[in-house]
Amino acid sequence: MWVGGGEVTARVGGVTEQLGHLVLDADRRLLVASDSQIAAERWRDGQRGTARDDGVADVVAEIGGAVSATVYTGDHACVALSMTQASDDDRVRAADLVEAAGGVHPLLGFAIAGRPGGEVRVAMAFDTEEQARADADARFALARGPAPGQGTDFPDLFELGEGDVAARGSVVTMDLDPLPYAFALSDLAQGPVLFATC
Repeated sequence: MWVGGGEVTARVGGVTEQLGHLVLDADRRLLVASDSQIAAERWRDGQRGTARDDGVADVVAEIGGAVSATVYTGDHACVALSMTQASDDDRVRAADLVEAAGGVHPLLGFAIAGRPGGEVRVAMAFDTEEQARADADARFALARGPAPGQGTDFPDLFELGEGDVAARGSVVTMDLDPLPYAFALSDLAQGPVLFATC
């Protein structure tokens, strides 16, 4: 395990705080990065997957076989996926789009993963199966429309068919097929209205 923290990433410059603590898991052939030393130590000590209540274990289970992934707890998703960096006009437009789609519920866990072959899978965990079913419909509607704050529309980033969004239990998955010129994985990991949570 390597511990750097926010001070080191700030000195390096241009590096996200998520790279502040790194764990090499040779047995599973993984490099795990976190902005939290406690989370990194838990992974190192084999306590991964114990925080089922926050939905992280559920979303991780849904992205099996990922080449790379970003995983957030519900609290972190609320901040990381908010549209606070967007302009006032984009935030108002986003709120209108979410309302028109039927509203969304807070996430307990969130994961976005690049998979072999270039597909992107998103997994979102909710409090209840009812919330997941409602959000599957709302997120599908949002994914077929404008992307305020992204500088484009979602159909310009990826293709999404009716069968590509599913609610299983309290988890919603979305299988996105990025267009050749799009950077869907990186674009969607930061503040899109599609994954608005709070």
